[in-house]
Amino acid sequence: MIKQKWILHIYIITVIVIGFILIGIYISQVNFSRDFFFYLVLSVFAESLPVKLPWKDVTISIGFPINFAAILSLGSPDAVLIGFLTLILVNFRKIKPETPIYKMLFNSSQLAISIALGGIVFYNLGGNLSRLNIVQNLIPLFLSIVTYFIANSILLSTVVSISSGAPFIEIWNTLAKNFAINYLSLSSIGILIAMVQIRFGWLPVFLFLIPLLLARYSFKLYVEVKKLYKSTILALAQAVDAKDPYTKGHSDRVSKYAEKIGEKIGLSAGEMEDLIFSAILHDIGKIGIPDNILKKTSKLTPKEYEIIKTHPIEGEKIISKIPYLKNMGKIIRAHHEKIDGTGYPDGMKNGEIPEFSKIIAVCDSYDAMTSDRPYRKALSKEEAIKELKKYAGTQFDKKYVNILIEILEKESE
Repeated sequence: MIKQKWILHIYIITVIVIGFILIGIYISQVNFSRDFFFYLVLSVFAESLPVKLPWKDVTISIGFPINFAAILSLGSPDAVLIGFLTLILVNFRKIKPETPIYKMLFNSSQLAISIALGGIVFYNLGGNLSRLNIVQNLIPLFLSIVTYFIANSILLSTVVSISSGAPFIEIWNTLAKNFAINYLSLSSIGILIAMVQIRFGWLPVFLFLIPLLLARYSFKLYVEVKKLYKSTILALAQAVDAKDPYTKGHSDRVSKYAEKIGEKIGLSAGEMEDLIFSAILHDIGKIGIPDNILKKTSKLTPKEYEIIKTHPIEGEKIISKIPYLKNMGKIIRAHHEKIDGTGYPDGMKNGEIPEFSKIIAVCDSYDAMTSDRPYRKALSKEEAIKELKKYAGTQFDKKYVNILIEILEKESE
């Protein structure tokens, strides 16, 4: 842990030092013109309007098109300083007394590095937007965008990987899945801003604030809709808890374990959402199970057990009636299937079972084993892990058993 902390500090300091070296190299080449300050104001405005997405610690801003336009319109030196100063100015007011200043400097430095590399690629490949022939600029533009994104995502993925211990490639894959298309689509606005500013001046550029603000507004609406979806899902989960007080909090705990596995295997934000929501609702079908069976403290009769086994089917029926949850129905239906085909309700075997159902099955069983039930006391963590290992490859997917055990052991440390 101490070694990991030192590596993290060395990495952060290295990025900050490189950022300041770039500023030192470029500062003498910066033309502090009216255009420089226009771009700086525009960049600060764009970065001051981030939208927090409904996934863990993920925000999106409309600042990238402005940064990219500055590269194309003013050149690398001006763009690097604008990017660096923007994050300093935007984040300075957010810094609390107990917050280390190096966090702000790291963010500013990694953005400066990304902008510098994007600019180097564009101009060294002969990019020049003042030429009327846009075809000649296509390759420099495309490779500049790709370089900017790769640099930015590598710098961020590395710091997250070192600090969390998660594999770098999994974090980078997640960023690439979630944001690569976003960068490409927003870059078109940046290109248009630069072209208009070069040829017609600043007045027409302000018209591009409208699509940028509309893009932000659409992100915000999307987030609000997702919040409503989540409220509905949590209300359904609470209905299950109210039905069976012995399993109160079970669905929430299962979803948290599933989320950690999802992070380990590098799921995209959309895939993570499907996994978490399916985990929260995996027992929703128990709403249709009679109380005298659900709350029975003694052993179930064969007939009663057959009724209990219908809850995945009932869960799928409930979920299939909600349009935005429809694709989760199959996951919920299969969460009691087993790798060897002895599960229920359909007796699916390994390759037939949805991957998310396999994840939920492992998390569901672990939490059930480590929770008190009316008919037995909870097992210890060690005993539950022993059971997971025992049935890995027959009842559970061995891959997800190993990942969950790794997560549990790390938590113990």
